[in-house]
Amino acid sequence: VPVVGNDKTRINPLFIQDLGAHVAAAVGNPAAIGRTFEIGGPDVMTMDEVIRGALQVAGKRRILLHNPRPLMKMVASVIQFAPGRPLTPGAVDFITMDGVADTSALTATFGLPLTPLRDGLSRYLPKPRVHRFAPSIAPMHGLHRYRPLRVESAAWHAGATGF
Repeated sequence: VPVVGNDKTRINPLFIQDLGAHVAAAVGNPAAIGRTFEIGGPDVMTMDEVIRGALQVAGKRRILLHNPRPLMKMVASVIQFAPGRPLTPGAVDFITMDGVADTSALTATFGLPLTPLRDGLSRYLPKPRVHRFAPSIAPMHGLHRYRPLRVESAAWHAGATGF
């Protein structure tokens, strides 16, 4: 999995249902009037931890390949002119800066729980299914005993947009 930058960028990913719950709690709440709240998930994590957590929940193993920020800015300065602007130098700056929210005022005001990344992904991503070879098929494949075969769900390939 390509990762822009090093393993030092910190974020606290937010489960989209938590955002909705906090917005709903703020509407008409006198304690929220005229105030600004930072919102993020309960866990401060590096991007590597986020990616590995998502891979683990999805039942996958991948190598993380770090691409140095200066190299990615150079690449982005060229491909930003491609149709759809897939990556810009400004986007490289944005995704390599820390994005940690101080949720203390949010928690004190609303008292709603914030969902850890793995819990949210477990609810959001489908579980990989494990199939076993049928006894009549196993001899055709030279298998002498049943072995689990993982079949990945296509929904995972759409991405974890809820975080």
